[in-house]
Amino acid sequence: MSGQAFFIGGIGQLIGGITCYYENDVFHAAALSSFGLDWTGKGLISYIYDIFIIYTAGSETLTRASHAEFGIVSLTWSFWVIVLFLSKIRAELSTLLMLLLLNHNILLETIGGWINNEAL
Repeated sequence: MSGQAFFIGGIGQLIGGITCYYENDVFHAAALSSFGLDWTGKGLISYIYDIFIIYTAGSETLTRASHAEFGIVSLTWSFWVIVLFLSKIRAELSTLLMLLLLNHNILLETIGGWINNEAL
């Protein structure tokens, strides 16, 4: 169920990003589209994994990404949020604070992935 929820939430963000693009709001279009596709991908992977478990009755296992691979992907998202943060450096405080805290969250996920502890 969570895979479907992530997928639908990601599609909603992607539609919001496309709408912002047509309104010439490039910053929000880039942010919403990229995070929408990220959530859609996470939801699709989770959904495929759940379907695989159901149809094989748990007799086979699907390999997931290693912690190092997860950390590298998470680190690239951190760089993307830094680019978004730097592009809004002259914006109001709420936008800067949101991007700063989002980057902090992603960096904690990266560190947690590298030390094999997902709940850091």
